[in-house]
Amino acid sequence: MFKLATGIMLSGLMLISLQLRAQTNEEIYNATIKQVDTAGLTLQYARHIDISRKLQENFNTLIKPMPENVIQATNLPLVQLSLNILLKLVNIDSIQAHAVSCVLDESDKANPYLYKSFIYTGANPQGLGYEMYSRTNKPFTLLKEIPPNTRFAFGAHVSYNKGWDYLVKELAKEPFPVLQQLPAMLDSQLEAKSGVKTSDIQKSMEGELLLLITSAGTAEAPEFRALCIVPDKDDTIKNLILARGGARLLQMGENTYDLLLPGKAPDWIKPRIIFGDKKLTVVSNPDILDTIAKPTEGARKITESGILFNYIDINENTLQLLASKERPIEFLRIFNMPRLYAVASVSELGYNNVMRASAELPGITDANTLQLALFAGVLTKAAKRISPPIPQKQQETCATNLKQFGLALHQYASDNDEVFPRPDNEAGLKILFDQGYLSDKSLLSSPDNPSNQNGYYYIGGFKLTEIRPPSIVPLAFDRPGNHPGLVHVLFVDGHVASMPIDNYKSPADVLNVLNAKFTYPPELLNDLTTRFKKLEP
Repeated sequence: MFKLATGIMLSGLMLISLQLRAQTNEEIYNATIKQVDTAGLTLQYARHIDISRKLQENFNTLIKPMPENVIQATNLPLVQLSLNILLKLVNIDSIQAHAVSCVLDESDKANPYLYKSFIYTGANPQGLGYEMYSRTNKPFTLLKEIPPNTRFAFGAHVSYNKGWDYLVKELAKEPFPVLQQLPAMLDSQLEAKSGVKTSDIQKSMEGELLLLITSAGTAEAPEFRALCIVPDKDDTIKNLILARGGARLLQMGENTYDLLLPGKAPDWIKPRIIFGDKKLTVVSNPDILDTIAKPTEGARKITESGILFNYIDINENTLQLLASKERPIEFLRIFNMPRLYAVASVSELGYNNVMRASAELPGITDANTLQLALFAGVLTKAAKRISPPIPQKQQETCATNLKQFGLALHQYASDNDEVFPRPDNEAGLKILFDQGYLSDKSLLSSPDNPSNQNGYYYIGGFKLTEIRPPSIVPLAFDRPGNHPGLVHVLFVDGHVASMPIDNYKSPADVLNVLNAKFTYPPELLNDLTTRFKKLEP
């Protein structure tokens, strides 16, 4: 995880590693890329090396200029220590590469965008998340179909006991007694208060869990329902709740209890607890059970097996409910997204994720797989991205060429402080060839207009970490004449979109089309206008 070898050892190993790295990179690339679709709307690949070290370096760079009194007053040393321990526990360096693809598959008319992703970890990776989630694919049994009014659903096969054992083992290696003793302290406190051991709770809760949230009503009077099912194989949770519930539990049947809430709650909140079948079911209102038992037309069938699944469908009513003076509806809409359904599974060398979406998700790649990787997606920018040369064959469309440029540009940026090549147009793109990120120079010309040897505009100098949101900011696009009535655009986040355009004569025409689609904020529009003017003498 952390580099423990001395400088002398590293120097001695360097010659060997230089000989082996190309082969290793190629093997990892081949094993990763074959798990996704290599032709379609989106294809991204990233090679990760020493993620934890890069994160620590970034943190040190962040706090280095701060005055010592500020560092101590804000407990930054404690934050740094916590970060280091967390990185050890999740073993973020086990993520060696990942790839994401998207194709348009109209066999599912409601959700035609098919995403596939794969995180390469190698066989049997170690880490807290890997231990907590099942290492084998198992059937999903708690929910057969997702009702059409579902806003969020999550199901998984978990093993808290294995996760806890891993945590205890890793904390015992820390040089701080307080961390070494932390699990035992938590054990004793829980047993003293409840009479139940941590290990007993974890053992009883091992298995399949489910969380489901549905909605009804209107924006003016929304009603939400929630359901949570957790394993309780040994009735440990049942006995604990019954022993401590007291007067707050009103028995409605042999294994059914209503939970009496203090104070006044909306009429549609009527919490109930149901015991039985080696599980514990908690609902905010009993009528959600009818919704699950009798799903109406439009319900989505759950994929047969895996290790976890997610379903998200945030509608306008949900946003209205969450809106407030501090969080206006206009702000919340930036978090809105098309409907999506994702299932993660484990394979021999890593973790697969298959996701269906109702619309293209340029800013969202693989929710489940990145969740498995325990915030790896958030940390991707801190990783070193290295990939072997991708075979460059003459492609049929400019969109494919632009995707190849997108891959290479992101690899270049990760090696250069997240900054893309600074020169505009051909001069900026040629840097990718001069420095070995690409090899086939025929990519510079449009396959549909080979007479144009400089087939694309390129906007140089963007800093990746400063572009928000990257899914609407153009990075490169067709020159006039490549496709009458159509322009392909590569965006900063790496996805490519095709847009209709009439009388295309200059870059300004493309900016007008983009602004009509995205309605850029004034500051961003002014910046893009200046950049677009520089693309032509």
